[in-house]
Amino acid sequence: MLLVALRTRFMIALAAGFCAAICLLASRAFGVPPVEGLDISLLNGGQPILSILVIAVTFIGGATLVSLAVGRWSHEAGLFAAAVGLAVFAVRGGSISTTLRYSSGAGVYMLLAIELVLMYAMVVAAIWLSHRWSKAAPLAQTEANDEQPSRTHHLFAVGVQAVTMAIIMLAVGQSESKKQAMATVMLAAYAGSIAAHYTFPILRGHWLAFGPLLVGIVGYFLEGSKPTLLPIGLVDQPMAIALPIELVSAGIIGGILGHWMSQKWADEAAGQTLPPLPAKITTAP
Repeated sequence: MLLVALRTRFMIALAAGFCAAICLLASRAFGVPPVEGLDISLLNGGQPILSILVIAVTFIGGATLVSLAVGRWSHEAGLFAAAVGLAVFAVRGGSISTTLRYSSGAGVYMLLAIELVLMYAMVVAAIWLSHRWSKAAPLAQTEANDEQPSRTHHLFAVGVQAVTMAIIMLAVGQSESKKQAMATVMLAAYAGSIAAHYTFPILRGHWLAFGPLLVGIVGYFLEGSKPTLLPIGLVDQPMAIALPIELVSAGIIGGILGHWMSQKWADEAAGQTLPPLPAKITTAP
């Protein structure tokens, strides 16, 4: 069992490294972002169509290829590895402050919200293709025996994750710095995923990729309604400190890691509470 777990982790790490390398090459080859350290907003940048195409192909293609190779051992491996690759694009770009300084007004927050929805359309496509390739693998015995939760159950889990994320980001999201913003999103998604799993347990962690979508839309709406710090490139709303590409990449990484960890804890707890096997009964001749 330990060897299987180690093999799975090694394969996922290898797949994540593969996606990161492909995205780094694509970022440099196609100039996404055009200048390292500057705007990485897809719709607000200078080459929106090219940026969208490059990121869509690398993200969806990476998730599909990894699911084909590793999906037998982990159904979320493709989405996780693709998110790691997406983080490469995010890290090479600037922070939200750069985007705000080059914007033309408060409408930039509506543009960021639309961009976030567009990126999650890519996520849905990646999940659909990943699920299609992973579906050929047999389900684990526990998954096959357990009753599958309803869609409402999954939506409640996403809601718990989003609320937990919002609370954590409101508490610690105090800087627009790229590193701090992505770390805040990842930590919030990780904790939110664990909270969601313990209140509304689910078997497939890809549902917990959508908490950042809700948090980002609410954050951009609140900040856009009162953009007092926009002229100096700062954000007053902690839920709006990250760009869409940062929310998607760091949010998915944190959400899936949180699901894997909480699932591991749940499996360990279930194993400890199983009743002992009955002793073999023998009868005298």
